[in-house]
Amino acid sequence: MAKVSIIIPSRNEKYLAKTVEEAFSKARGKIEVIVVLDGPTSDPLPSPRPNLKLIKKSTPRGLRVAINDAAQKATGKYLLKTDAHCMFDIGYDLILQRDCQEKCRERQDVNVDETMAIHGSMWFTNTDYFLDKLGGFDTKNFGYYAEHIEIILKTWLSGGRVMVNKNTWYAHLQDVTAVDRLWPEKLSDMKASHIRIAEYWINNQWKRQIHGFDWLIDKFWPLPLPGRHTTKDKYLWLDNWRDYYSKTSEMEK
Repeated sequence: MAKVSIIIPSRNEKYLAKTVEEAFSKARGKIEVIVVLDGPTSDPLPSPRPNLKLIKKSTPRGLRVAINDAAQKATGKYLLKTDAHCMFDIGYDLILQRDCQEKCRERQDVNVDETMAIHGSMWFTNTDYFLDKLGGFDTKNFGYYAEHIEIILKTWLSGGRVMVNKNTWYAHLQDVTAVDRLWPEKLSDMKASHIRIAEYWINNQWKRQIHGFDWLIDKFWPLPLPGRHTTKDKYLWLDNWRDYYSKTSEMEK
């Protein structure tokens, strides 16, 4: 099996050292862990060890820059990005690369299946695919918010596929009270970033895409609608979502 480069962007993370230890102890193949310290921190750092790299930034640059910088220094064939407060299944690295192919096969098992959305706390892909095909993360058009939306849409709209792998697992500590403490720019930029992201992708502004945004919606339709799947209004899609977005965007301006 090939090497997996594990990227961990970090800002004031008290569980960073434990996450690094978890990544090494649960891996069963060749891995390296690249931690990006986005600004000064007073929390404990992981102890030095082989195949652990620390990228220290005196001034915070943000999540997208941190991931791009780490990816450029990665020596593994595959990238696994994870938050600094996660746990992993035994042998997660081998299972993920076994089931990750540059040209995905047709669905043979429901355990490796197509998905429209992922949680941004962890994703896995081929290193060259992330850097060359997707072009890394856009640090000019977007702020902190919704890194996972960018990688999902870049993958699907450029002809790739986003898959959920049920053959392994990871666990993420969700601390909603820590948003402004860990990444201060996220809170202030969230609404504006959401609008920029929506306008960018709905209007098909990415030059590398071969599918339009409508193509992806149609592929997974019906999305959550009133009375179906969820009662949370923010997750509901209307049949006339195109008109709704257009009117909402004009009101925001």
